Amino acid sequence: MNNPKFHLNEVIKDAIGNIFFKASSKQYIMKVINLDKKTEKSLSLKWAMRQTNLSGKEAAFVNNLADFLKENPEAKIIVHPFYYAEKEKEYIQFFEAKKKYLLARSKNRGSAMTEKDSLSIDKMNPKDPAFVKYLDNYARDTMLFTIQDKCNRLVNTVAVNRKFNQLVKTRE
Repeated sequence: MNNPKFHLNEVIKDAIGNIFFKASSKQYIMKVINLDKKTEKSLSLKWAMRQTNLSGKEAAFVNNLADFLKENPEAKIIVHPFYYAEKEKEYIQFFEAKKKYLLARSKNRGSAMTEKDSLSIDKMNPKDPAFVKYLDNYARDTMLFTIQDKCNRLVNTVAVNRKFNQLVKTRE
């Protein structure tokens, strides 16, 4: 305020200008961001963890892409696979460990799993207290701290790798 080059009217003009111009440009920026997100979604296909088949929307996307490529032979597509092998193996390992837990909890049932059982296993939280207690009792090692380590002790790594390789072949 003591600066002789400081003028309060400049500050007031800037404040009023920000109110009108930035408010209108914010809507435009948000519209552009939403449009970019929609465009990115329409140009990409993502596989979910352990997914082997395309959903209806994904199949329609692939069909539209095939039609476009037939109509435009000069057009090219670039495929960038993102490998999440370790993460998918971890999901498979969790599923198998939770499956063993479910089978151990209900000893009177046979080994046949239903689709309903698979869905309940999928939905079960790996940090479920009863499941963690089961893992602790099985592992009996105080140096295993993570659920992944405990599941690794319970589930054979060879079986996880076999299921992962089967998943990859099914996708191909």
